[in-house]
Order: sequence, then C-alpha cells, then structure tokens
Amino acid sequence: MSNILRNCFAEKDEGDIIKPMNENEQKIPLETFFTPAPGKGIVIFGATDQLDQNGQVKLGQKMTENILASFKGKVFLINPTRETVLGQKCYKNLSELEGRPDLSIVVTPAKTVPEIVEQCASAGIPSTVILSAGFEEVGEEGKKLAEEVKRIANGRTRIAGPNCFGVVGPDMNCTFSRGNPAVGNIGVISQSGGILSWLLDMDPESGMGISRAASTGSMLDVTWAEWLKSFGDDESTKTIAIYMEQLGKDSAGFIKTAREVSKKKMIVALKAGRTKESGKAAASHTGALVGNDAVYNEAFRHSGILRADTSEELFRLLKLSKQELPKGDRLAVITNGGGSAVLATDALVLAGGKLAELSPETISKLNTALPSTWSHGNPIDVIGDATPERYRVAIESALQDQGNDGVSVTHVPVAMSAPEDIANVIVESHKKYPSKPIFASFAGAKSVKGARKILIEAGIPVFSTTEAATKTFGVLSGRAKWLKHAEEHRLEPKLVIERTPEMEKADEILRVVRESGRTFLTEHESKEVFRAYGIPATETFIAGDENEAIVIAEKIGYPVVLKLNSTTLSHKTDVKGVVLNLRTQEEIKGAWSSIRNAINEKDFHGVAVQKMESGDGEEVLIGAKTDPSFGHVIVFGQGGTRTEYYKDTALSILPIDTTSAEDLMARTQIYKILKNGWRGSSSSDMSRLANILVAFSHFLETHPEVKEVDINPLIVLGDHMVALDARIILHEA
Repeated sequence: MSNILRNCFAEKDEGDIIKPMNENEQKIPLETFFTPAPGKGIVIFGATDQLDQNGQVKLGQKMTENILASFKGKVFLINPTRETVLGQKCYKNLSELEGRPDLSIVVTPAKTVPEIVEQCASAGIPSTVILSAGFEEVGEEGKKLAEEVKRIANGRTRIAGPNCFGVVGPDMNCTFSRGNPAVGNIGVISQSGGILSWLLDMDPESGMGISRAASTGSMLDVTWAEWLKSFGDDESTKTIAIYMEQLGKDSAGFIKTAREVSKKKMIVALKAGRTKESGKAAASHTGALVGNDAVYNEAFRHSGILRADTSEELFRLLKLSKQELPKGDRLAVITNGGGSAVLATDALVLAGGKLAELSPETISKLNTALPSTWSHGNPIDVIGDATPERYRVAIESALQDQGNDGVSVTHVPVAMSAPEDIANVIVESHKKYPSKPIFASFAGAKSVKGARKILIEAGIPVFSTTEAATKTFGVLSGRAKWLKHAEEHRLEPKLVIERTPEMEKADEILRVVRESGRTFLTEHESKEVFRAYGIPATETFIAGDENEAIVIAEKIGYPVVLKLNSTTLSHKTDVKGVVLNLRTQEEIKGAWSSIRNAINEKDFHGVAVQKMESGDGEEVLIGAKTDPSFGHVIVFGQGGTRTEYYKDTALSILPIDTTSAEDLMARTQIYKILKNGWRGSSSSDMSRLANILVAFSHFLETHPEVKEVDINPLIVLGDHMVALDARIILHEA
C-alpha cells in the first residue's frame, strides 16, 4: 500500500474515521465473488426492468435477469424509484435488508458508486462488483472518482472493477452475457469484458466449459496475483485462461503466484498490446534491445505460463485442459497427405518439438501393412486412400514405439475415406495404449463434423489443421520440461552479501551524481561502482591535460586508450571521443588534441586513460533496463559495436541465482562459443561468468534509482573477464 493511501482518511456521515488498512492485516478472501452463501445471497444496486430512452434493455435489467435465472439463493434488489422489478420486491437502500449479503453488484451511474460502496463496506459485505463505467477511462474527473471509491472501500469490501463485465461462479452468472455459460473446468480472468463474453459463449459441443470467471475491469483493488491464487485454489478449475493488457505494479506478486499455480494447473495467457511502443528511443544498447513485450515473454516463460499469440490460439490451447502431458519432445506424425506432413514438421520444430526416429521394429511392421509407396520414415504417410485399418496399424505401431513421446494423426478428406471410422480407430487405439497423448487433426468441414464429435467426446483434442496439432504437442512438451525444471530447481535463498568499504564509496558516487542533477554516470564513475560490487572492469584514470595523460600511460604501460570524460555527453563514439591503441607520447598528444578539438568546452572534462586490452576473447553484453511493470530486467548476449545488429540476446527478470544465470546465458547463440570455444580458442569459465551475473543482479536489487545499465563489451577469455566500457543511467530525481 502506498504512503498516499496510508495517509488518506475520510469522515463518515456519523463522524467516524475510516482507518487505513495495515499492510499486515489479513485481506478478505475472494471466494464470495464466486460462491456467495445461498442463505446470505446477492444484492443488486440498480436493478430495473424499465427500458432506456431508446427503447433498449438496460444493463441493470439484463444483469438482474441473469442472476435470478442462475442463482438459487437469496437475491435482493435495490432501486429507490421502484416498488418491484421483474415481479420481485425492491428496496430503497441497503439498511432495509435483513441480514448481510455476501456479494453486491453495482450497475448504477458512476457518481452514485462512492455512497453505495460506503454502504457495502459499513455493512460488512465482503465482495463488491462494480460494472458501472465513468471512472479512469473518462479522464481526470473519473480518476478522482475512482480514488474516492478506493479510499472508501479501503479493504473493508473487496472490489472487482469498476467498468467490468462481472463474475461467474459454479451456480451463478453475474454478467450480462447472452445466457448461462457451459459448465466445465476452465477458469477465466479477463481485463476485457468483450473477451470474457466471447469465452463464456463456448460451444457446449466443444467439450469445454467454465468453472468460474472474473472480469477485472480497471483493477481498482484486487490484484492479478490475488485473482490467480483464488483460481489456483479452486478444485473445480483445472486450466486458467488469462486475457491481459497490462500487469500494472503487481509484477513480483504475480510472478511468484503464477509460478506456484503453474505447477498444478496450466495457465494460458493472451497478452494484448504487444506492438505498442513503450517509450521514446532508449539511451543505450540495452534499452534498444529490451522491449516491453519481450519482458512479458520472459515473465510468462519464467512463471510457466503458456502464451497464446492470437485469440484463436488461446481457444486451441484451452482444449488441452483434459490432455496429459508428454514425457518428452519427440513426436510421431501420421498423415494421409504429403503436404500435411511438411506443414506438420515445420510447426512442430518451430514450437520446440522434434520428429521422433522410428525403430527398426516399427519400420518392419509398417512395411508389412502399408503400401510400398508409404514414406518409410517419420512423418508416416499412409497414402491418400488410407483405410481405417491402415490407420490402426500406423497408430498402434507408433504408440508402441518407445522412441517417441506422442502421436499426431492427420486426416484430409478424400472420396475413399471414412472419417468417423478413422476417429473411432484413434479412440480405440488410445484406450489400448493410454500412456502417450494423441493429437488429431481432421481438415475440412461438413464431411468431418461427425468424426470431430467422436474425438471430442472421448477427450482427445482435435484440430482443423495439422500445424495446430503438432504445434500444440510442442507447447505441451515445453510445459512438461518447465514442470520438471521447476521441480528440480528451487531458486536459491537470497544471497546475503556483506557490505564493504568499497561498496560504501560506490554508493556515495551514485548519491553525489544524483544530487548534482545528472542522470548518468561517466564511464570512470560507472566502472568504479561496478568494481566495488565485484564486477570486473578495466582500471580507468582521469587526466586533466595531455601531460597528465602521458604520465598515466607511462605508469600503466602502453598501449593505452583515451576516451572523452564528460558529464554531459553519454555517447563517446558519436563525437569521436575514443582513440585506441596509443603507443607513444606523441600519439597521446595527437589523440588528446583530436578529442579536445571535437568537443565544446562545456562538454569536455578531461579524458579517461585505460590499458588497451588485447583483441583476444569474446565480446559480451550485460545490461539492464527498468520495465514499468517488472522493474529491472537483465539482458545478456553478444556484445560489441554490432550488438543491435545481431540481436543475440536473452532476458531475465530479477532475482537470478547461479542456476538461472546459466539458463539465461544458454538461451543465446554466443553461449555455445563461450562454453565450447571456437576454432581453436579456449572455452570460458562459465561459473565465473554466472557469478558476475549474480553480482550484477544484487547491484540492481539494491539500487532502485538505477534506470538502465550497459556493460558493453565485457571481454571473456577463459577465466579472464573485464568490462571495457560501462554506463549507468539513473532515474530523474
């Protein structure tokens, strides 16, 4: 809770003070949003059966109709202008009710909502759903109104919304959807009412249905983490679908909760807004490489959340709610079309899976049963005129083969085929060999409708394209890998790093720079900070004139590098402020003059002198950027002047330990070169490099004032590692 909220107090009508909720106080559970006790019931503020001025049904009427039709407990209607609504008694306000409802639904104009929330909070109603619009989405006045509602509620009644579509429980539809949704095991948390409405309208024949659903609206109160934990604790929910536009400030809680929930339930997220630019052009390599959408990708990967790229893919992945996970990533593909085999293979590999190698025994069986023109390998092309029996031999042979972890069966309709018989063969074969998952794809429309129904009823996922089936297997095998990794690797306890005098001096550098009004440190200052925190960097000395530069060079030994030292210019190479490989006093004098003459006097604060490193070793980038939702995000990858060209980088959210540092590095191409060497070069000490990343993570965790960081390049040669260039950018004070 922010300091602003801690200091917010409001007088109630009777003169009492609303005390701000202490952070350590137990928050009201969310269960009454979905399972209000029948004996306590639901109260609807704004219930009506009057049409609007255009003769249209009002939101309050549709909401009331849906609740009365679905909820078997008490339902109280409040409308001070009506005696009855839809034949049921109406109350003027909450005080007229006997008892306290578990859930309140608000569908009144925005300006009336603060008073209603006060009534609900004072009465001790645990959950309130505000469907009313007219808050943050309409501008500054609406934002003030939303803050007023939040201040009044203050945790005394939990709020879903405002400007939301409502909630759905196992025996309750508190939305304005068209009819009640099919009941199933999929829970939905959506930031969009329209997306939730679409998912609530699932075709019952798809075999999918809703266990519970929540429209978050503008999320005035309940956080993503709280919604997710509630759904994770619900036994009837087996799979969780998320539609997200922005996470907000709850990133740490969300990631921690998602990681725990993902271990027992599959979470599929559709994240919108992925092409929206997150800000102006960044001031560093790291800023240019780390986009907001890439950070969401990393957060979902880290948390075990499956990301859907489209609404169609979201729906497709939800079909997996009844599907067992494969034990590996090797797939046997069976098809009656050569083109389908090619498409299936592409989709499989791009999703992280791979084609299984058929055993000699399997090849022998198929040679006996299939036409001589079959593909004699995987994919198994059973030829276009394949009979159900031909499919049976191929499917059962693949299921018995220990060299694969799943089977995909594709059927394209031809005049000689029998789709429903083939579907029955798939079902029977799966019952006979249930240890491996089967994915079916029946291309076409009316001719395969019956076959699809057979598979759906048997709980076998069926798709309209072969790519969808094999991609789905790849996604599932990826989830299986994540679960195994999550079970084997627990994030190491947060490192306790003792403070040193060097760290105190480094923190003083940061403080002085910040208080001076500057937003970036010079290279010399940045390196001093990093060296203090255990990140190796070349020792750098500042020279005020050319004679001092010569003295320094003589002391540290030639060859040396001269770099512009400026507290106003951050990109030295852009202004020709770097001169390499200087070997004599005359060369230093020439470099000094070159740099000095290219820079305005106000931007010139001497030069930095450092030892010239040899050209051996690999150039690596280590950087960080502040994401608006996730805070500091680390980037690792290929460094040097062509970093942005190659874009061989990977991201990680904080914190990281040595294991997650190794995983971060392994997701880049340069990792293979570092670990194994390249064309005669020696391999690098990857443990030392991982420890540098952990030290870097510690620095970021202890310095929230840091906005961006670039260490580029970090030279890596065996166990020798040193940063040649470094920059720290701070948030504005």
